[in-house]
Amino acid sequence: MNEGTCDGISFRISNGRSHNYIIGKYKIGKFRENTFTLNTAECLYLFFKGKIEIGINEGDFLSAMFSRISFEAYSAYEYLKNGGYTVFIAGDNLYFRKGNENTRRMIVIKENQVVSFGDFLENSGSFYFTVDEEGDPTVYMVNNIEITGKNVFTSENEDIIRAGDRFFSRKTPASWIGTQFNGLRLLTDYEARLIFGDAGPGPVDAVYRDLISRGCIVKTGFKYGSHFRVYLSDIENHADLLVHVMTEAEYWNIISRAVRVASSVRKKMVFASILDEKIKYVSIERIKNIQI
Repeated sequence: MNEGTCDGISFRISNGRSHNYIIGKYKIGKFRENTFTLNTAECLYLFFKGKIEIGINEGDFLSAMFSRISFEAYSAYEYLKNGGYTVFIAGDNLYFRKGNENTRRMIVIKENQVVSFGDFLENSGSFYFTVDEEGDPTVYMVNNIEITGKNVFTSENEDIIRAGDRFFSRKTPASWIGTQFNGLRLLTDYEARLIFGDAGPGPVDAVYRDLISRGCIVKTGFKYGSHFRVYLSDIENHADLLVHVMTEAEYWNIISRAVRVASSVRKKMVFASILDEKIKYVSIERIKNIQI
């Protein structure tokens, strides 16, 4: 038997192969009422590989298929199948595994799609998949994390000079507070408020103080397009993390850009937000090979 159907479209398996060949080699397709049947993604996958011949015009076939599955979801399916995974599709979520290994989830997301911090928390441990307009795929991994540093900050009242909108001090309670400026220590607003014991306004200040309480050294992340760069041990080494505070939902291409910048300078990209009055952190990293 070398014929079958997909959503009412008939096909023939190429090169005289049978359905057993397709099932055995690609682990796709099934029999329904004695008819060999493919779902939309399976049919497209075999078509593009030249393994089946369809009974209608190619343009009509592609139009019909991509009205039933998004290009992005199909691209994720093809990416995983080419990696040797068994794949199941549920809308824009794909579930995949190899052999008896645990099933994992991949979320398909478009470049201009809006995503919230709550989405990241809910989908911790999942992969995100994006394919750009040129068909180039990128895969990301999202995980909830706990941040712990090795530094203890003890606040001391210091003589702080306010000059215009800047703060200076001759001495600071920790060597990493402030930067050298003509014999003085130039303080950021966050550092000045930390020394003053001022909680400061808004979620960005709250995250700054939370990171300090976790033993982190926290400096500006402006040059990397993030709120903070974070050192877990000492400031003599390169920063470990870039931390950006999400105060609202953000476009995925903005998230992707931040992750790429962090990767290029060998730092982990972390996003923070306040949910249910608790500060939470998630790491997002671009990965080249999926490991289950």
